[in-house]
Amino acid sequence: MSNSAKVQDVLDQVCQDQDLIRLYGEGFRIDSHHSIETPFSTVFRLHSSNKDASFKLYLKTLCDSSDQAKARASIQNEYDIMARLSQQFERVKLLDVPHPVKLYADSASLLTEEVEGTELEDLLTGAARLFGQTSVKAAVQMTELAGVWLREFQQMTADKKVSVSFEPLALYCQERIDYLLEQQAPGVSASLNKAFMQLAKAAQTEGMPHGVFVAGCHGDFAPHNMITNKERLAVIDFTDYRMDCSLFDPINFLEKVGRMHNHFFYRSSFVDQLQSAFLKGYGLLGPEVIQSACYRLIRARCVLLRLFHYFMCRTRSWHMRIGHDRAYRESLAELHALLGSHQPSVLKQSLQ
Repeated sequence: MSNSAKVQDVLDQVCQDQDLIRLYGEGFRIDSHHSIETPFSTVFRLHSSNKDASFKLYLKTLCDSSDQAKARASIQNEYDIMARLSQQFERVKLLDVPHPVKLYADSASLLTEEVEGTELEDLLTGAARLFGQTSVKAAVQMTELAGVWLREFQQMTADKKVSVSFEPLALYCQERIDYLLEQQAPGVSASLNKAFMQLAKAAQTEGMPHGVFVAGCHGDFAPHNMITNKERLAVIDFTDYRMDCSLFDPINFLEKVGRMHNHFFYRSSFVDQLQSAFLKGYGLLGPEVIQSACYRLIRARCVLLRLFHYFMCRTRSWHMRIGHDRAYRESLAELHALLGSHQPSVLKQSLQ
């Protein structure tokens, strides 16, 4: 069965699901829908109603893969953590996740209720512009609340019995470095592979510093996966949820916000303010943490992905290339500094 046929079958199943009719009452129906294609899933926004009101649901179906058992386990994992958080966040007025309605495990599909509001990313970029069109105060408050959300989430999911290995992270980074080497990316050498593995071994030997622990990891904790509504913030899309080092999510968030520094139409001082607001909500990362091998390894992964991004965007218009050339060189220098590896003394080659 093709992926499109599979998705249509799931949609038909939802439309006729008696459990939903019992849940939402007399007259429940799906009036219309539209799909959102992503690399790994198809998401339907379902415009629904019953005799009393109209509302929206989201149906996510993972794309067909060679390992359907893994896909079913992944969607089950996502449902379980959302159900758990939905229940636990009931006592926290300002924090939320989408409420999971039903799991269709056989088709690797998940139905959730919509969280109404604005993407945090839209709020931040609007406020950060030189002539901002959205509230600066609201952007700072919601960014701080994102830090609070993550702190609460990690406390809820912390597990001292679980251990993590940093070697898979090094291997993940090495795959990206190998691609950059094949493409003859400027300033990238095979020594980066060795440096990543050495740092991973150091992180494993040192262990995690005080205040860092194993907890739930969202996997893509960033402003585009957050919905704000007045004083409330919800985090969505737990596709990549796993148990891992608690540094992954805060470092990822700070990295994604920090990339705004590389756009001339965003106020750099305001980007710094947003990062400070997040750390105010989450808790400051002290010198012991920042100097640790595990912090530098996870941070280096983010910088490598940034470097990869700028390299892949090298064919854009000339004015974009100028900015990307500078950001590429800065990212490469930061990567070498984090890994403690030798950096080429001069990088004159353009990304063109």
